[in-house]
Formats: sequence, structure tokens, C-alpha cells
Amino acid sequence: MIQLGEIQFQIDGQTLVATPETFIYSPKGQTHLFINVSDRPAWMLCWVTPAGLEQFFMEIGIPADDPTAPPPPVTDADIQKTMALAPQYGLTILPPESAH
Repeated sequence: MIQLGEIQFQIDGQTLVATPETFIYSPKGQTHLFINVSDRPAWMLCWVTPAGLEQFFMEIGIPADDPTAPPPPVTDADIQKTMALAPQYGLTILPPESAH
């Protein structure tokens, strides 16, 4: 069995650490960020209603053929693509210092 990591969330100024089987609700429009704060892989199951935001993730993401492989490094091109596509999906991405 894989030992899963922990994800730290900041939601409207509140910090929460999600361990396996944690449920976190974040309504539309709420400022949030998340980061894996452990040295182990962490998995998240996200659902969004109404549907449509999953297309954003399909456009910016890279399929994980091997879930045990380390993630690829984030490049400047990845960030530029994310920033360019975000408004098309009604998203505002804040710089890290603004999200706290």
C-alpha cells in the first residue's frame, strides 16, 4: 500500500492540513491555494459544479501514465499557458504573496 502525503490548504486565510480521507469544501469564488507539504505523493479527488472547469485542467495538465513517477518540473511555458487560459474559465490566479 502506498503511504500518501499531506496537502496544506489555505482557504480565505485559514490553513488546513488534509491527510488521507479528509474532505474540504471550497465554494466558488473563494481564494485558495494548496501544496503537498510532505515528502510523499499526495492524491486529490476534486469535483466542480457546474461542470466545465475540468476542461481547464485537461488543457494545462500532462497525463500521468505512471502515477508512481515523480511529477515533471513546472516550466515558465507551463505557467504562461496557465495564466493565459485561466480567464477563459473564469479564474483569477493571484501571485503567491497575494494568496495569503
